[in-house]
Amino acid sequence: MKAILNLSVIVLLSSCAAWRLQKTEVIKEYSAQIKSETQKIKMHLSVDKVTHYLNGEKISEKVEAVDTEKTLNIVRKAYQESELFDLVAKDQSDLEIKLEVEIHGKSDMTMTILTAATLFLFPSKTTDEFSIKARFFKGGEEVGDIEKFETVTMYRQLFLIFALPFKSPFSISNETLVDLNRAIVTDAYDEGLFKQITD
Repeated sequence: MKAILNLSVIVLLSSCAAWRLQKTEVIKEYSAQIKSETQKIKMHLSVDKVTHYLNGEKISEKVEAVDTEKTLNIVRKAYQESELFDLVAKDQSDLEIKLEVEIHGKSDMTMTILTAATLFLFPSKTTDEFSIKARFFKGGEEVGDIEKFETVTMYRQLFLIFALPFKSPFSISNETLVDLNRAIVTDAYDEGLFKQITD
């Protein structure tokens, strides 16, 4: 009986999958030109704030405080992979990049309740709109900013359990954060923002 109950819980929690609309070009690998740069920039990376909204209403700041550190740990990967930077403490940096993240969630609560009540036989969906703004500072002076956007749509329905290993909402959201930051680094490089630091 306990095994059946555990299996039921796993099925219900797994009955969702997410897809991206690709409003921003997905960059999985940096260009050879970026990778060929030999001069690394001493850079301090921070996430100033992560703001969540659900159906237009701001979610508790307690959630944001936890997500700020969590988000920094996720997006750091994009900057390390570029091989353009040595990530250092603020007082040792030549460049500061400050990130501001907003996630606007949209969900039909009636449909969500109906999905749960029918044990995921009746489908529902949630949409998360991500925006990341990166602000670049040299010597305390802002030298530029770049903003990127993406939308992730999550569907909930029993039979989506088969899509979960490939379209997990948790992995898609994390990948979105990393990919948006790769796009930010690429645009900043193409626009010559990093040259302003090294010149």
